[in-house]
Amino acid sequence: MQDIFRRIAGRMLEQPMRVLCVMGGAVTLTYLVTAAGMRDLHNNPERLKMSAEQAEAVQTINLGLIRKSINGDGPAAFGGDDKILGAIEQLERVHAALLAGQDKPLDTLLKEYTASADKLQKMPPHALNSTDPELRRLLDSLSPRLLQEMRRVSTGYQQHSEAMLGNVANKQHWMFAVSLGSLVMIGMLLLQPLLQQLRDSALRMRQEKLLADKVIDTVPVSIFGLDADGNVVLMNRHAERHCGWSAGEIKGDGFFARLIPAEQRHELQALFNGMMSGAHAAFARIEAPMMNASGKQMPMDWHMTVIEEPASGKPGMFLLTGAEASVNQGDSVLPQTADANLLQFNARQQDEVILPGGDALIPGTAHGEADNIIRMPASLCRRNGRPITQAAKDSIAFFTEDGYSGFSRHFDQDRICRILPRHNDFCNKLGWNRLLNQHNESLDDDLYALMPSKSEYRHFELKRTDDEAAITESVSAWLRDHHNLPNDLLDAVLTVLDEMIENSLYSAPRDNSGMPYYTKGEARELASYEEISVDVARGGDILGLMITDYWGTLTPGVFFKSLARAMEGGIEVRESGVGLYMIWRLSDYLQVRVHPQKCTQVTVLWDIGSGFIDRNVDAGLQFLYHNDYEAPYQVRATI
Repeated sequence: MQDIFRRIAGRMLEQPMRVLCVMGGAVTLTYLVTAAGMRDLHNNPERLKMSAEQAEAVQTINLGLIRKSINGDGPAAFGGDDKILGAIEQLERVHAALLAGQDKPLDTLLKEYTASADKLQKMPPHALNSTDPELRRLLDSLSPRLLQEMRRVSTGYQQHSEAMLGNVANKQHWMFAVSLGSLVMIGMLLLQPLLQQLRDSALRMRQEKLLADKVIDTVPVSIFGLDADGNVVLMNRHAERHCGWSAGEIKGDGFFARLIPAEQRHELQALFNGMMSGAHAAFARIEAPMMNASGKQMPMDWHMTVIEEPASGKPGMFLLTGAEASVNQGDSVLPQTADANLLQFNARQQDEVILPGGDALIPGTAHGEADNIIRMPASLCRRNGRPITQAAKDSIAFFTEDGYSGFSRHFDQDRICRILPRHNDFCNKLGWNRLLNQHNESLDDDLYALMPSKSEYRHFELKRTDDEAAITESVSAWLRDHHNLPNDLLDAVLTVLDEMIENSLYSAPRDNSGMPYYTKGEARELASYEEISVDVARGGDILGLMITDYWGTLTPGVFFKSLARAMEGGIEVRESGVGLYMIWRLSDYLQVRVHPQKCTQVTVLWDIGSGFIDRNVDAGLQFLYHNDYEAPYQVRATI
């Protein structure tokens, strides 16, 4: 039976107009039945009216004959004959319209009555008196019986009318049940399979998109997608590793100006314009070099095609796939070799000191600790015009002498991830070895690894967006009641907490193209996979706050480009990332750890002993991005 219904539904789904026809038929049938019942009811009031007119005519005849018998030869007697005659004609006409031949007792009685009334009407006035036997017969016998029969017929009409009203009501109930049943059947047999087909199609599209994303991210060629203006809107991970920029750094920038050398740029730009306009074929192949982040040109074999919009058929995306045209072993450098070359290059600078182990530059660091970190004075970064290689960015910690002035260009261009103020008392209190080893993995969360051993902790989890206010109030009450913080520090902590929660709720949830899933302020229940937790800790004169989400969508490129803009324009600049810039300015130390597409952990520390927040002091900052170049099994050293 289910197979039969499925086949029927399948045929119906092939022609959706049949669904509308079924619904239209049910509505039309309901209207016709209701209209027929209303027409029948419309006749009943007319019949009741005519029955009343019959009784009125009988009364008129009786009254006229009585007056005639009383007045004798008076003038009123002659005028009454016309009324009697007219009432007799009306009585016969109404009876003929109602029940002529249908009710024999009433027919016989009516004929006898009208014959007697006609006979009395024709008698001369002087011959008719109140004692006339025929008049007495009409008034005392025929008239009462006739009126009784008329009342019987009228009562029948009334009962019939009431029965018809009941039938119409019953029909309406039945038609309501039929209409409701039709809707249920249409929903079960027609719409439910259609909705199931739509759900299956949406699931298949989602699976196909996920598969396509996985293929794009894992295929060993560089893939770029450009919009109609030639800006990068799609970039796979192989392309990130190949060119030295992350997708967050390059998305939205012009592909040809950023990645193609000037001498070949015009040729590729002309080919792009021709293919997007339809002047050239929708597929092309060309060899042209690509510039990486260090300025090196790599020969590439490009395959280009135009992807059209399904609805309009117009070009929607320009897709490029590129592979190295030739591989020179001399140009292939492993990340470890790149680090070594950078160290050798820096060691040749006579007026700078770079030590791979312990040195006087970093107090409290012994030989053999944090020896996989290159510690570079900030002056070398400011003087050196060469960009830093991708492999070395996460392995360099810069130490500043006089704040971060002049570093905004390097934040944007070189994506410096780790910068620590050399003479900062709070960094010295945390321990340089502890800070330098933060790039390694650990079984502990960052807050637990950075806080003193004997610290008090509070843990909160968000289940819905409305939990933000309750968590903020709980943290405020705990800090106010148990730790007696200065007002400006408490205000800074609550401001940072609010910004951190907002980022995790609305900025972190993004798809592969970087578009947010939710608008800011949208109330919702958090999905089971969307875990957001808040941890706050106090140990001695150190206060810590950490938030963790399981999206991992924040990239160094997006963060540091926005940070550079905020450093130049101030906190009033309404750009993405200003929230994290404000968190950094309100803290004594900021650390961001990202496992791409897995987890983001933002940790903020304050020095309670300093007594106030100085926004003019540049706090230590480390952005730890666990990309493909880092070994996931490394364990962070702890003190």
